[in-house]
Order: sequence, then structure tokens, then C-alpha cells
Amino acid sequence: MLLRTEVRNAKSQKRSTWAWSSVQKAEAKVSRQVRIYQDARGALISLETSLESMQKYLLIQDKDLKMSGDIVEESRLGQRSETLPWLWRQDLVQKEDNEVMNEYMVLSVYRVNWIRAKARWTRWKEEVELVKNEMKWVLAWFKYQEDEWRVRGNHPEYGFKVYAEKQMAMWGEFQRNARERFSEAVRGLK
Repeated sequence: MLLRTEVRNAKSQKRSTWAWSSVQKAEAKVSRQVRIYQDARGALISLETSLESMQKYLLIQDKDLKMSGDIVEESRLGQRSETLPWLWRQDLVQKEDNEVMNEYMVLSVYRVNWIRAKARWTRWKEEVELVKNEMKWVLAWFKYQEDEWRVRGNHPEYGFKVYAEKQMAMWGEFQRNARERFSEAVRGLK
């Protein structure tokens, strides 16, 4: 987040150096908190805490520390397979002086991810409708071409007639193949 808000917007060398210093301090704080967490987790393991309790306190990996892409970069692409790391799904709001801020941050992460999931669901729902309509349009186009060549086949010259029949058969075959394959695809969409 600091990279986006501070480092990218730095207009001078002094400001850039200060911004990178802020990033390094933030990374140091995160690393320190992760070490504290890992030490506490290790203590729980050495105390032979139940497996059920330990499932809540997983090992923190680098990928778990990444902030949701929608918070860092709102209008990005390629987020279809992203999920919220386990760390952000925990209900671990601390009871401190800044409790309201902690709750606000956790709720904003939940809200952004819920909105992102809903938007993704809506996009896929729209995509399914578009694909179904495109299937209908393709079938209609093949039928139109077949009918068009049927009309052209009424030409008095033999060569035109033969060519039109060949084209009519080709477009009819396209239509049959498409209808067969589309029916399989539509069954898969339900």
C-alpha cells in the first residue's frame, strides 16, 4: 500500500528516499509481528495444544501477508482465482485503544472481498447469458446462410445451382454440428 501511495507519488529524491524508508519500516514491523506470532504458535505446539485449536493458528507464509489486490489496485484484471488468505478471514480483532480502527480495517477487508466475489459472480452470470445468446446467434446465422443459398439455387444455370446446393449443404452441416455441440455445452452450464 505504501508503494502505491508514497513511493509512486514521490516527486523528489528526498521524498522518494523517505517513502522507501517508510516501506522498510512497515516491512520490519510486519516481520516482527510475524516472528512474535510464530514464536507464540511454537509455544502452543510445545504445550501440546489440541489439534482443533491449532487449526485456527496456521503457519504464516509470505502469500498470506499480501494485501487484497482490490484494496491495493482497484481496477486490475485477472482476479478470478484469487481467494482471501486465511489470515484475513480470522476473527482476531484485538481489544486495544484502537479497537475501532482494527474493526474498521477488518470489516473493510471483508467488505471489499465480499463485493469482489459478488462482482465476479455477476460477471460470470452475465457471461453465461452472453454465451447462450451467442450460440443462438451462430445457429441463426448458419440457418440464414443456408436459406440464402437455397434462394440462390433457383438460378436457371446448372453450375450456379450445383454450387448453391453445395453451399446450402455446407451451411446446413455447420448448423447441425453447432446445434449438437451447443446442446452438450448448455447441459454443462446447468
